Formats: sequence, C-alpha cells, structure tokens
Amino acid sequence: MNTNISKNEKKSLFRIVKTSLYIGLALFISLSFFGCSKYNAQDKPAQSTTEKDEAFAKNIKKFILITCRNHKPSSMFIKYHHLANYLQKSTGFEIELYKPKDFKEFKNKIKNQEADFLFVDPVVYLEIEDFINKNYIYARSSGLEGELKDKPFETACIIARADSMIKTIDDVKAKRVIFGSQRSATKWIAARKLFMDNGIDIEKDLAEYRFGKKCKDTVLDVFYKKADVGCIRTMVCPICVNSVFYKKCGLDTTQLVHIAQTAPINTWVFTCTNRIDDNDMEKIAAALLEIPELDLQKKERLNSDLRYGFIKLDDSRFDELRKMID
Repeated sequence: MNTNISKNEKKSLFRIVKTSLYIGLALFISLSFFGCSKYNAQDKPAQSTTEKDEAFAKNIKKFILITCRNHKPSSMFIKYHHLANYLQKSTGFEIELYKPKDFKEFKNKIKNQEADFLFVDPVVYLEIEDFINKNYIYARSSGLEGELKDKPFETACIIARADSMIKTIDDVKAKRVIFGSQRSATKWIAARKLFMDNGIDIEKDLAEYRFGKKCKDTVLDVFYKKADVGCIRTMVCPICVNSVFYKKCGLDTTQLVHIAQTAPINTWVFTCTNRIDDNDMEKIAAALLEIPELDLQKKERLNSDLRYGFIKLDDSRFDELRKMID
C-alpha cells in the first residue's frame, strides 16, 4: 500500500480543513447569537403595537368638563361638545364633556372635586365659588354691539305682542310674565331688578309669573299668547337680532315689540376646581383667550355664544351680582 501523499493532494487537504474550520466558526457564532437573542427575549419580552399605544395613551392627561344642566341632554351636547373638542385639540388633553342629570348631581361633583373644568351661569358660579380656583376666572365676551362689544356683560330684553297694548315697563303690571330659570343672571336676576327698580312687586303686582328655560320657547309662548310678557337674552331677541331660527319656523317677528332692556350683567364663566394643576389650567386659559384669533372655519365649529372668546376676570367683578342676589 502506497502511503506517500503528493504535493497537490496535501494542498487539497489543507483547503478542505481550512474551509471546514471557517464553516464551524460561522456556525458557532450563529448559534451563540441565537442563544443570546432567545435569552434576551425571555428576559425582556417585546411590546406589541397595542401595548405601545396603551403606554402612549397613559401619558395623555384626562379631564372632565361639566356644565350645569339647563336644557335637555341633546341640547347641551350640541351647545358644548365643540368647546370640549376645541380645548382637547388645542392642549393635547383628553377632555370629557359630562352632563349631570340635575343641579344636585352637578353641585356634588364640584363639591367632591370630581370634575376639573366648568362652564356655568354667573349665578351658579356664586353658588359653588367655595370649591373652585378663583385665580382662573374667564367670562364669555359679549357678542353685542355698542358699548358692550367685547366686554364680559350681556343684557336681557322684555318683549310682548304688538297688539297687547303693553308699551312700557309700567304696562307689565297685572300681566302674565315668563322669566328665565332661577339660576339665570340675565332672565331672572337682572329682569327682577328691572321690575323692582320700576316699582313692580313681582309677588303682588303681576297676574302670574313662571320660570321658563330656553329663550326661543319663551318667544313662542308670547307670540301664541300663552303669556303676555317674556324675558329673554338680548343675544337671541327676535327684535334686536336677525335670527335665522325665527325665519325658519315662520314666526312674524313684526308682531312682537321690545318693552325694555335690563342693565348689563355678567356673562357665563369658565373656571376650574381646586384639583387642577396651574400649568394645566394655563394651557386651557391660553386656548380660551386665543379664540378671537381663530380663522372663520374653526370659529364656526364653536357655538355662536363662544366665538367672541373669553376675558380673564377678578372675583371682585361679581360683587354687584352678589348684592342683587342677596
């Protein structure tokens, strides 16, 4: 048997051994990397897309915006949900619009600090003022023309039918009157003061009076003679303002007359409870003050009452209203 190996055969054998070593080394590295990856995966499991989304969502601050119920839920939603959406987009917060079933629930939510922001009539503001942060009071700017333009005041109008022979405030005596709700600064507090200033005792000098709700309903009640006199906000007065609503329902507004107008009184208030962090409220405040600068398309998404923006107030501005309520 010939055991001699030629030179070429030695070279071939060397190449085979060398190639085998490279392959073995590569296989060893691959197996080591796979083992480490598997170990790390077991030690730190990867987050799914859903988990990442949830983790991100946890960083979004959530707040509750509450308002005192004075209309049916659908009306409240239409009136205020655009405000909640605007504040949400402007601040990056998640803001839920909460609709309480009645005033008792509303007041308990505020008293127990279970709400964050609130938008209310100034009369309601005074009822719950002990539970809110008075450093942040923003009143709705008036949409009225004249001396009240861009100011946090509004007025109420006293109307009657043109054929009723009621021409002045003195003629209201012995008549049937509809005021606003008992928590309305314009349609009750200011209107009541107007009557008192003109020598009319609402308990003794009127045939009857009752509390209404929506101004448009009061207008229709007067028009159809369910009442002689109605107290409504000037902003929706069919004589002072050219409203599309009355045209659509076919109401002949020339059959109504304007009897008197109340003195200016505070508009609705946006504020916060004591549980809100100052930095968060500053972001909300900046969004409220920016409303007048919005383009027309963005403004039109807000309720017509809110398109004129807000004005920062000091609590002392409500002292006159406090006297009127007392």
